[in-house]
Amino acid sequence: MSPVRKLRLTKIILKTCALLTITAIGLTLAMLFQHGFTVHFYLSLALFAILMVLDITLYRYVISMRKRLMKTAATRQGHQGEPGSWQCACGRYNTYYRSVCLGCGKTKPNTMEL
Repeated sequence: MSPVRKLRLTKIILKTCALLTITAIGLTLAMLFQHGFTVHFYLSLALFAILMVLDITLYRYVISMRKRLMKTAATRQGHQGEPGSWQCACGRYNTYYRSVCLGCGKTKPNTMEL
């Protein structure tokens, strides 16, 4: 499975998990108002807590995967193909209009192309 497809699938799972978390909130509140502090309330509260942990974990995974994909794409293709782009000593490719490296902050070297 490609990383982009995996990211899309994870986002769908994340949205589903968020909807389940919202449903668990509603269930917890309904149990509280109908039955008070009973076993059902504590079970729905535990379900809500588990879904929140899963939701946060998936969100962090999606963010890290997106960063990884962007970094891989930038180093693999990046702006290498654009005319005037330059590579810094740190290895990052920068677009032609940047005078300072976006990765490390060093200034663009003054090299003339023939």
